[in-house]
Amino acid sequence: HTKFTTKMSVSGPECSFLKQSSINSYSFGANLSEFSLNLKPCGMVTDERISDLFNALGQLKLLKRVSISITSCLNLQSVAIDFTLWKSLLHDFSLSFCDCDNLQSLMWSNLSEVDWIHLKIINCPKLDDIDLDLALAVKKLQGIEFYLRSRDGEMKMVPRGIVEALASVANVEPVRVELIGYYLSERDQLNLLFAKSSNN
Repeated sequence: HTKFTTKMSVSGPECSFLKQSSINSYSFGANLSEFSLNLKPCGMVTDERISDLFNALGQLKLLKRVSISITSCLNLQSVAIDFTLWKSLLHDFSLSFCDCDNLQSLMWSNLSEVDWIHLKIINCPKLDDIDLDLALAVKKLQGIEFYLRSRDGEMKMVPRGIVEALASVANVEPVRVELIGYYLSERDQLNLLFAKSSNN
């Protein structure tokens, strides 16, 4: 039944989608252009399953929009996405993590064919190891949105990987950044100003 699906939205706490013995491109059908996943508290969300999911999505040539939101999934520790073999020209890539207490690292590499990137990190206290490789994306990128919010009352320094990602896309317009409970060090503020002026 997925053969002719162009839009697919999966949500809810039961995670039946992740219970498939294997997640591959056949889970979606070749014609999928939009994929939305909204995972609420779920023990099935592991590093391996999320990796399988991204690998499967990467095989879909017609995929234009990907939106993945993961909330309160305590088994998730590391998310790594390698876009090298992705076959689609993404218009919109949206990733959101909320209340994932044990998530420590987020990395993606070789992301090139994308117009818009949206990244939300909300109440993920251990997530400091971030590496967002945007060097190849800059030519095509039309806009970027980062939203970071810490636990109420906590002040955290913006992770180095976020600063480096922003510096690498300094000549992209618009770049929207909203920080709640996060601050930029003076050095990082200067680095970003320098990156912007040297790219103009």
